[in-house]
This record gives sequence, C-alpha cells and structure tokens, in this order.
Amino acid sequence: MEDLRELLAAARNNNDFLRILYMIRWRDGFCCPQCGGNKGYQCKRRYRMQCMTCGLQTSPTSRTALHGVRNLSAWFRTIRTFTDSGQMNAIQLSGLLEIRYATAWLLLQKTRMVLACWMEKCSEGFSIVPAEQMKKALFKSDRESRKYKDLSETSSDFTRKDSKVILPVAARFVFYLLWIYRGISRKYAREYAAEFSLNAKSKQLDMLELLEIFVRASPVNKNDILARAAPDVILLGGAF
Repeated sequence: MEDLRELLAAARNNNDFLRILYMIRWRDGFCCPQCGGNKGYQCKRRYRMQCMTCGLQTSPTSRTALHGVRNLSAWFRTIRTFTDSGQMNAIQLSGLLEIRYATAWLLLQKTRMVLACWMEKCSEGFSIVPAEQMKKALFKSDRESRKYKDLSETSSDFTRKDSKVILPVAARFVFYLLWIYRGISRKYAREYAAEFSLNAKSKQLDMLELLEIFVRASPVNKNDILARAAPDVILLGGAF
C-alpha cells in the first residue's frame, strides 16, 4: 500500500491513474467480470487484462463506477474532496477543475451516489430518519417529492422512543445542508446524507479506501441519478 500512496501523490495524468486503479482492482489476483475465471494476462495495451478462459479484455475501470470515464484526473480530484472536508458544492468544484457547472454537479452526484450505495450495503448503526423531519432543508421543489405522503405519523420502522435519539442527528444534518448548500431537493437526500455521514466520521476514509469503493462499485450514469426517487426515510450517521 505504501507504493500506491507514493504513486498517488505523484500521479499527474490518465496513464498514472490507470496504473493505480489497475493495482487496486487486481491486488488480490485477477477475476474476470464475465465468466469469473481467475487466470489472465496483461495485454500489450497497458493496464488491460485478458481472461484466459473467455478471452474478455478488461480495463481497470471496466464495469466499475468509473466505467467509460475519460478524464480520470477530474474524478480523482473530485473524490479527493471527500477525504478533506466533503464540503464542496458544484460551483466551487467547477472553479477548482475549470469545468462547466453541469459537469461538476454530475461528478459530485455520481460520487455521492456511489458512497450512498456502499454505505447502505455495508454499514451498520445508522439512524433511520423520516425525511419529513428534515423538510426545512429539503425544500427545493421537484416532482418526485410531491408524490410522497406526509410522514409526520410514525412508520413501522420508527417509534417515539427512536425519535428522541435521532432528532439531534436530523438537526445536525439540516444545519449541514442549509450551511453548505442552502438546502437541497429531497430527491437527492440519500446522496447528501452519505456525504454528511462520511464527513461526521471520527476517522475519515483516505483516498485509497475511497478508490477501492469506486473500483468495486457498479457503473453509474446520468439517467441513474435523474431517475432517483425522493426517499421517505434517510439513513444518517453510523459506524462503518
């Protein structure tokens, strides 16, 4: 891992980043994403593996959350913001990377979505909070949120006893959203909750740990983000 950290610190171009992803993806040996075969060899085209069973050639980003990404430098710099404070909006990122606002927004949303999916699958100890409790910060209008009923009534997963525990968590999340983003659309509450929970950890994940998550995650595209439904409950906090 020390070699990877040195490579990461010195990385400057796509080829450098591909090398790092190659080492992370097959650190424990090759596994073909198509047939599951564990025998492969490196192709003449650098950082590409070919399965000896089915012949599939696989790049370090193929079928991962970074599938099809051309500008790996922009992605690495975006992911790195989550190892610092995690408090960067699309306007700030567009200025940092010198890219369009829409592109910066998409980069951040994809990053948050990958982290949200990872936390929901791998984490324990989250507080389940009805989105209605955080409506002060989830006020930006979207069609999806109008479809959901008022959740002021407790659900089967949320009791009065639970509410005394999670209200402070919800209050901190509301403050976070209003302070950093001036409020968000309820549609993307899960993604911002993942960012908040990561930021609230006593020990932040480092860059290599985050890259590991992206290499193991499924591809994410723009339609996946736009098709997200406004959640009725949100997971906050947790130990992972």
